[in-house]
Amino acid sequence: MELLLNVKNEVIKFNRMAIELPVIQQGLEVGTIQLDINTIEIKNNIYFNCDNLIECCSKLIIPVTQYDIERIEINGYEDYQIVDNFSPVILKSKTLTANSEKIYPIKRMPYTNTCTFLEDNLCSIHDFKPFACRIYPFALEVIDNNTVKVLIHTDKLCDAIKSTYDGNAQVILEHIMGYINEEMSYRIVR
Repeated sequence: MELLLNVKNEVIKFNRMAIELPVIQQGLEVGTIQLDINTIEIKNNIYFNCDNLIECCSKLIIPVTQYDIERIEINGYEDYQIVDNFSPVILKSKTLTANSEKIYPIKRMPYTNTCTFLEDNLCSIHDFKPFACRIYPFALEVIDNNTVKVLIHTDKLCDAIKSTYDGNAQVILEHIMGYINEEMSYRIVR
């Protein structure tokens, strides 16, 4: 590609090499998880390590399911401490065997409007936090009962995801697969 540059009425010609850099974009597919055989296929290698800037805890409406509420209640909290509004949003299931799910917004702190469980910029329920928090800044697209695509979340809050050739996508997908299996086991018991 040739670039023309005009400097002090002189036209300078030079060639520049087009470099295609990997781009992190909203909705980018990181990989696919096959739950029935516990396998992972990486589509785009990325690097993610939470930078604890708490943008997700302070600016997002965090969805909690009835299962999340039960898990938090088991650890000593009451439902009114977890959600403000008990009028759920109903999410239709994309699979044939699952039912629709009720989603509630997590309670927010007055004045700061941050998650009620954010204390000193740390999650006070980290060990049993909601499923959405466990997988953020990633989102799941359910293809069928055994196949889940893992995508970068569609918001632009988290800057901790980097594009790199030697990323940790394998580790990320393994963690998410573990979270999904844990969630499914918890739901079966209920």
